[in-house]
Amino acid sequence: MAIAAISGEHRVTYDDLNQRANQLAHYLKAIGIKPEQRIALCLQRSVDVLVAMVGILKAGAAYVPLDPSLPVNRLSFIVCDCEAVAILTTSDVAEGLLANDYPIIMLDKTPEISAWPTTPLECEIIPQALAYVIYTSGTTGKPKGVLLEHESVMNYGDWFAAYADTTFQMRIDWSCNYMFDMAVTTTIIPLMLGLTVVICSDATQRDFRQYLGYLKASRIQITKMTPTYFKELLREIKKENTPLPDLQRIILGGEPLRSRDCQRWLQYYPHHLLINEYGPTEATVAFSHYVVDNATSFSTDGNVLIGTPGMNMYYYILDSFRQKVGVGDEGELYIGGAGLARGYLNLPELTNHSFIEDPFCKGARLYKTGDLCRSLPDGTIEYLDRIDRQVKIRGFRVELNEIEQCLLAYPAIEDVAVLVRENEHEDVLLVAYYTAADVTDALTYNEMRQYMLSSLPNYMIPNVFVRLKAFPMAANGKLDYGLLPDHTQPIKHVTDVLSHLERSLIDIWSGELGLSSVGVDDSFWELGGHSLIAARIVSKINQSLDKNMTAQELYQAMTVRELALLIKKTTEEDCFLGKHSEKQQNARLPLSDFQTILWASKTFKPKAAKLNIIARKRLIGTLDLDALHVAFNSVVKKHTILSYRISKYLPIQGSADPKKVSIETIRMDCCSDAEMDAGLRKSMDDLIGCSSWNRRFALLKARLFYLKNDEIELQLSMPHIISDGISMDILFADLSFFYLNVLHNIPGEGEAGEGSPFAAYVADEQLQMQKNIADDRVFWAQYLQDAHLVAFPKHCIRARRGRAPFSYSTYIPIPSKAMHHLEAFCRHQKINFSEALCASIGMSLMHCCGGYQQGNNPVVINVVKSSRDCLAYQKTVGCFLRIESVKLLLHARQTLLLLSQQVHDFFIQNKTSLQGSSMLKLATLNPFYRKKKNVAYFSMKFFTGIFMRWVRVLKINHGALKLCPDLSLLDTKNRFMIYLNIWNNFVNAHQDEQGLFGLKRQSVQMYQYDLLAMDYIFEVCFLRDEHNHKPYVVISSNLDPAFRERIAHEIIRTMNEDMLRGSTTTVPV
Repeated sequence: MAIAAISGEHRVTYDDLNQRANQLAHYLKAIGIKPEQRIALCLQRSVDVLVAMVGILKAGAAYVPLDPSLPVNRLSFIVCDCEAVAILTTSDVAEGLLANDYPIIMLDKTPEISAWPTTPLECEIIPQALAYVIYTSGTTGKPKGVLLEHESVMNYGDWFAAYADTTFQMRIDWSCNYMFDMAVTTTIIPLMLGLTVVICSDATQRDFRQYLGYLKASRIQITKMTPTYFKELLREIKKENTPLPDLQRIILGGEPLRSRDCQRWLQYYPHHLLINEYGPTEATVAFSHYVVDNATSFSTDGNVLIGTPGMNMYYYILDSFRQKVGVGDEGELYIGGAGLARGYLNLPELTNHSFIEDPFCKGARLYKTGDLCRSLPDGTIEYLDRIDRQVKIRGFRVELNEIEQCLLAYPAIEDVAVLVRENEHEDVLLVAYYTAADVTDALTYNEMRQYMLSSLPNYMIPNVFVRLKAFPMAANGKLDYGLLPDHTQPIKHVTDVLSHLERSLIDIWSGELGLSSVGVDDSFWELGGHSLIAARIVSKINQSLDKNMTAQELYQAMTVRELALLIKKTTEEDCFLGKHSEKQQNARLPLSDFQTILWASKTFKPKAAKLNIIARKRLIGTLDLDALHVAFNSVVKKHTILSYRISKYLPIQGSADPKKVSIETIRMDCCSDAEMDAGLRKSMDDLIGCSSWNRRFALLKARLFYLKNDEIELQLSMPHIISDGISMDILFADLSFFYLNVLHNIPGEGEAGEGSPFAAYVADEQLQMQKNIADDRVFWAQYLQDAHLVAFPKHCIRARRGRAPFSYSTYIPIPSKAMHHLEAFCRHQKINFSEALCASIGMSLMHCCGGYQQGNNPVVINVVKSSRDCLAYQKTVGCFLRIESVKLLLHARQTLLLLSQQVHDFFIQNKTSLQGSSMLKLATLNPFYRKKKNVAYFSMKFFTGIFMRWVRVLKINHGALKLCPDLSLLDTKNRFMIYLNIWNNFVNAHQDEQGLFGLKRQSVQMYQYDLLAMDYIFEVCFLRDEHNHKPYVVISSNLDPAFRERIAHEIIRTMNEDMLRGSTTTVPV
């Protein structure tokens, strides 16, 4: 069947997309949507966007695309201005995003949509009907909506098919923001023509190297981008040429295209066709095009011509009196024809000014572009400049007046002028010049930036702010732009003693930012950085320093000092992948440090429930069992740890030949809803507590349930000692990938390579521990000597599990307001989200334990963190975890800000020690809670020594093993060890509901099971329901459920309110 869209491993056929769009159209009609009414789309780039666009058009309405990352003020203005009758979105975007009275339709929370017919809706749509509204920057200080009609879109689609020479099922890349009309070429138009839309993720699009790899791996044949992005890809290709044999056509638009960039690109890819597409939004995506190939003859000094008009389009070049100029003479470009927009929404005066009657053809209209052009003898058009203050910033249309109006609203600013400058790399920078009243010191960059981000998108924020005493004036009394000083960013002089890495990073930053010097603590944004420069810096670091960074990592460390620390942590130089022979990888291995804790818990906590890592996925459709078996076999071959065997009496694990996975199939399609729900829950309980693993099979249990309404549910379980939460996401993604490859007969992609990154991880960890164990012992013994466990009220402590089983975990949803408050607090105070959560736990414990009666004695919070610090570990199943312990000093004057800064400073200053042995941190916890050294202790000490000499040949982690006797002395004395566990999906919430195995996902209620069931362990876990993305705080301990609930609500209250105390400035929310 013809494929309409591909998103990761999820393929959507035209039939499926059409049926979903029909259901949405029926639903919209049923709730009263009428022709010409506008529906706002506020979604992440996904298949849902395509379904929504088509469904809205089928219902006779028009869509208004919105970028969820835009400031709330701007989004609210657009929704209000376009008079949207509804907002189509998803729950992860909708909550707390728009505060207005418009109906919100959440695709993932409106199951009744799927109940409507899949047949087409009877709805007559005339050619002049409104199709969509695109908002662009406006001269009045507010964005303006451009009205585009169906006939204009159809005309562009026919023209695009002709000039791009498209064929059925060609693959076209969709990686641009759908709020701008450039995306019409890669969304609606391909679906009109039977192409396949391949959806690129934001993370991939921001990383040039990843994007080139995506173009190759996805076999993209057509892509569309801005010339600025094109130039950055060219820089990357010069460093490492990526073959792109499938790519045929690159459409470039949104800003002038430099000839020399085309010539250089064609030197690498002579078979590519480069198409320079020109046109304002008011001309329905584009008006003209010019084709550049390897045979094109042109000058490399200037810009590529904008070419000749498209299908059913024409133009004039007129002087200031609207008279035609001669060939070769300069004038303003006026365009007409079938592609013209209807006009501007709610702006009749501006519409009449920009859309005029054609003076040379009665009854026709022209659009006044504001572009200075000239016509060449062969009829092609050359773009020269703008005649107004409209500019293009990385393809985005920007009115400088709108930026100036925003700045003039700031109380301290008297006057403003915003200009565009270029640095030595030809990067377009926005420079804001201003005068201020009654302010002795210049406003800080961060103050200005934070203020503007509340109203303007990131690409409209000036890169540089320059304060002037007065603006230079010309003789006529007007501002003389030519006398404004060149943008010069004040540079902080470097006074620190810098490491070699920091000096290298400063050289890279200086070169890419076009600055003579950069301070080690200068902010990337304050130095004039933007997303494309960030990607360029990352690429340069990866090339010159032999690293493997991503742009996202740079955003987490916005100064040279912070970036150097991050690189030291994640450097691949410390990953010994490839340095272990296949023989070593397949031999017996010691357990990792965290695995040893889990292994030893059986000795020290024998009554604790044994929990596994579990997951469930509900899907609509059927699975081919044979293909599923092949997929499981491929997964086991790829992730060799699934065939490991963990010794019961020795802290070792041994690999073996790949084992098979037994898939248990269970039919429940004839059961009642209550029986089905009970059966599924019982299965989950069995998988959670399973401790018996057949040695003939892999350490992976699979159960496939056949349910009602053509639904299925796949449940998986793995022992925690060989996996973590991220492992289950990896497992499902790989299963889906291999399954679809088998199903679609893709050759050479159904098998996985050999090798074990987890074995390399264990070997690397052991080497580092042996090297640092002595220093770490001294550090942690000193740091934890005054640390205390937490004493909860005795009447709230429940009896031991062995006597009276009870539920250990309490789940409490976190309101979106609390999440937004804490996120704003972290952004404003430049504190990591996990650090603020850690501090909020400390504040909550202080409030719930009688003001924390132990006085100024600090408590310890053990933060469970992922140790996937190397790129090679990111897609590997394994137990990649460690514990990072931090002390919190709790007292009556403590605030969330002070506590968060305390945590932040400790984590920054003690990176190396924090990555040390987790067992060491637990074993050296202060002496107040140790039993006396009894016979059992000395016996364990004696037998441990003999044991280590006996098994030395097995390379067991002796440093960790020596700690077992000390760990056995830990006596809680009715006090609790505190743990913080932040699941990956809590911070990195999935933005869209991608299917698995080519099937549509079905929502299913989150199963609330005991996350941890150990006495005198108090764990606070932050996670999200994977189906509706709702955040939860989960408290697990042997405390009274009502008391657990009280603490959870106190944490939420702290997130929502307490962060404002102790801060000298107001937190922007």
